Parts: sequence; C-alpha cells; structure tokens
Amino acid sequence: MTAVDSERQARNLKALLGVAKALASEIKLDNLLQVIVAKAAEVMDAERATLFLYDKPRNELWSKTTQKLEINEIRVPLGVGIAGIVAKTRALINISDAYADPRFDPTFDKQTGYRTRSILCLPLIGNGDSLVGVIQVLNKKNRQTFDEIDESLLAGLSDHITVALERGSLIEAYIEKERLEEGLKLAHDIQMSMLPKTFPPFPERRDLDIFAAVTPAKKVGGDFYDFFFLDEDRLCLAIGDVSGKGVPAALFMAVIKTLFKAIASRVQNPSDILSTVNQEICRDNDSQMFTTLFCGILDTRTGEIKYSNGGHNPPYHLSRAGVQQVPKTGGRVLGLLEETSYGWSRLVLGSGETIFLYTDGVTEALDPAGQFFSERRLESVLNQSKFTSAREQIEHLTSQITLFAAGAEQSDDITALAIRYLGPAGSNNGELQLTLKNRVAEIARLGERLGEFAAVHQLTPSVLYDLNLALEEAVTNIISHGYSDHREHEILVRIRVESGAVIVELKDDARAFNPITAPDADVTTPLDERTAGGLGIHLMRKLMDEIEYQRLEDGNLLIMKKNIEA
Repeated sequence: MTAVDSERQARNLKALLGVAKALASEIKLDNLLQVIVAKAAEVMDAERATLFLYDKPRNELWSKTTQKLEINEIRVPLGVGIAGIVAKTRALINISDAYADPRFDPTFDKQTGYRTRSILCLPLIGNGDSLVGVIQVLNKKNRQTFDEIDESLLAGLSDHITVALERGSLIEAYIEKERLEEGLKLAHDIQMSMLPKTFPPFPERRDLDIFAAVTPAKKVGGDFYDFFFLDEDRLCLAIGDVSGKGVPAALFMAVIKTLFKAIASRVQNPSDILSTVNQEICRDNDSQMFTTLFCGILDTRTGEIKYSNGGHNPPYHLSRAGVQQVPKTGGRVLGLLEETSYGWSRLVLGSGETIFLYTDGVTEALDPAGQFFSERRLESVLNQSKFTSAREQIEHLTSQITLFAAGAEQSDDITALAIRYLGPAGSNNGELQLTLKNRVAEIARLGERLGEFAAVHQLTPSVLYDLNLALEEAVTNIISHGYSDHREHEILVRIRVESGAVIVELKDDARAFNPITAPDADVTTPLDERTAGGLGIHLMRKLMDEIEYQRLEDGNLLIMKKNIEA
C-alpha cells in the first residue's frame, strides 16, 4: 500500500465517522434521504449521487433524491439499467465508461442533459438479508474511474446508510402513530433491529458457544450488545446501557452501536476503542445522553480476553474454580467528558469456561415487595449453570428472574450475553480421542491421557479417580473377555465435557455384551466363585451417573456419563 493510499484510507475513516454522526442526527426520512445523497457525493468525491429505495409491492426501485438535478420521481424495474441489475443480483458494479457498457441506460441522461462517464453502484442490504435499495455515485472528480479503495469506502458507507434508512423508516412510522403504546412498541423494534438475534451466530465454528437475550421493560430502554470477528481469530464483544427510556434511548443506542463497530474494526485495542467512541459522542451531544460500555477482544487461539470497561456492570468469569467477577479497569461512562481515559486488563478462559455479560436490569429486577434480584442471587444462579451451554445459562437465569419477579412489572430491560470458549479451533474443543489395541499394557497409556484431559478441563481429583477406575474396568473387560481369537483389535475411546458432565464413549468390535442387563455382582461371594467381570461391572454402575449400551452392526458402543462436581 502506497503512502497516498494510506492517507486516503485514513481520510476515508474520518469521513465515515462524520457520516455516521450526520445520519444519526437526522430523524425525518425526507431530510435523511437528502443528507444521504449529499454525504455520498461528498465522501466519494463524485459529481452526483442517487439513492434508490426498494418498493417491495411493485418490485421496483424509486428515487426522488438525485442530487442537483431537476427531475420528478424516478422508477426503475429490477433488472433494468445499472441500478436495477445491482438490485436484482445484489452485487457491486463498477463501470469506467458508461456508454461503452451495454447495461447502461442513457434515458436519464437524455432527460436531464447530464453526461455520465463512470458509475459505482452498490446494493443496500438490511436486517434479515432484505433489500433496502441501491446507492449510486457518478463521475469521479479529478480522476477517470472509481478504484478498489472507492469500492471499499462505498461499502463502509452503505452500512451506515442502511442502518439510517431502516431507523428512519421506523421513526417515520412512529411519527405517524399517536398512541403511546404503539410508540413504545416501535422503540422496541428499533432496539431489536440493531441486535444480533440468530443463534448460533457462527455455526461453522467449533471454538465458541454464544447466546444472548433481551427481555424489554414496558418503558423500553437502551440496552445493547454486539459481537463480531475482527479477523479469523479475534472476536470483538460488547455490552452497554444507554441513559433514558423510549425512542430517544433506542435512537442513541443505534448511534453508539454503529460508531462502536466502525471504530473497533480499525482501532482494535479495547481502551482506545472506548476513548474514541467517547470522544465522538461527546461532540455535539446536545441531549446530554450517555452510555455504559464494556468492550473485549477474545483471541480464540488462546482464550485470552483483553477488555476495558466504561462504567458498566463487571461481567462474570464462569470457571472450574467458581464464579468470579471480572476485575474493574477504571473509566467512567461514555458521553460525559471528552478527555476521559480508559484502562484495560486481561483474563484467560479455559476450555468450557464462559464470560457472562449483563445489564443492571438483571440485578435490579424487582419482586412484588420491591426487593432487588441482587448480585448475590445472580452469582448463585450462575454457579448452578456454569457447566452448561451458553443458551442454558441464560435461559436458566431468565427463568429464575421470572420466578423471583412473580409478575411484578420491571422498570428496566433485562439483557445478558454469554460467550463460552470451547478451546482452540482444530483441537476438537478439548475432546480426547484415542485408539487402543486389545493389550492390557494399553491401559496405562489410557490413564496418562485421561490425566492430561482432566488437567485441561480442571476436573477434581475425585472425578478423575472415578473416571479412571470405571474406564480401567470397562477396557479390561473388553480386552480380557471380548475376543475369542488372538488377533489384534482396536478399541476407540472418545471423552468430552458436555453440559456439566464428562461423557465417555467406548466402541469395540468384540462379541456382544450388555453391561446394563448383566446381573449384579454378589460382593459377599468369595472371589474365586464370582462371575468373571462381575465386580468391574458393579464398579462401573456405582461410579458413573449414567450408563448406556448399543449393539452396533460391527460391535458394541458403551456410553458412560459422570456429572462434574460443582
């Protein structure tokens, strides 16, 4: 990248931040459309900009916002002209010579007397992968064509435009409604439209388990959360709570969330992210609104989280050792003082451990007597579910708050985000897979690997002892009594931690034997009179919490479950 390109990208970032603030400050849709085309032309250094909106019932694009050109409403069928093709294919088009491209429709030029040379056109894709419209810029100033940096800039600009349009549409709908309840519902829609709601959010990844939920209060607040990858290995996460209630809080939340994502994708240091966001919202903050904000960056290769906290409730680290509050880093809420500094710290999640983020609506939930749910109750609930999935952790908390509230109306949103680290990608999420030969000497190797597994998952000595004894008995029975020939056979061992328990699977090609239906060992009978293997089966039943057996076409599958001690 040349020095000129670096300078352009720095200038572009500053321009995007300016656009985000300009779009956030305008709530009337007609005015917003004019701001969008003006800012698009200015930021892209283009002669003209046109914003087309999608008319779903008619399956057409329409526009009344072509900059500086006297023309009535424009309507374009999908698939016709550059804008129509972009809307239909949802793909960017960059044309250096419009009249040399057969897709270009010169009708507009003939109507206005304008001469189009170069075109850069991009679809606007909104919430739920829905088509919102198309943004088009014409004739790059001081240069013949738009280049790749221009394409990247317009893509970044389109994200802000799409959010502003969706927000503007919701606000316009709100202005048309007169009843308070309808207005509050709209504020809820604004809030919900900004939050990730698809879980699991990254189904192709096996290193993370993420879930979040918001239970809005009647007077909708400004709770928000977000998570997104900065690159292949680093997940940025955040949670915050905007001051105020209703539509103003929801709108301010939308501004904060948009600024945060734009800044985090480039600054990538938690304390610097908070400082930059704070500086941006302090400028021209006539409403004097503010927000708490916790921000972290999780390295999925190591489980390390670097984090900074701007006046938010400290999250919890759900580890094998218990439930601990994440240490504070210092730093006041954002939006009060422009020159505020923010510290940072780090913590490391082990495999199967969780960082649990929440807003004060959780601890300040009220019962009919006016008592708070409190941090003490929250910690107790998290201790009960710390070994479960992210979804189970949050659903268990939500159910406990519902029971506690007993129908009492809540004055604040109840928001929680759980991010459970399952180990580095490619590590089978801490799972142990081992192939043993049908030789007694292999049992020692199994014991060594089981010890390593227990260390990684921080299993207690008593759990390790029970697992080791049960596995030793099960494998010994297979080796000693499962085969009538003298050939070499394989025994497949798979061990994992799942939902608060250690799951052990043993698969072999030995003769059929179901330990569940085998008679109980009579421990009063002399050793030389007992059935072979009977005592081992007795121990397995006593030591394990659950045992399951399946007879397969090619052998046996034994599944044992040992609950992990709290």
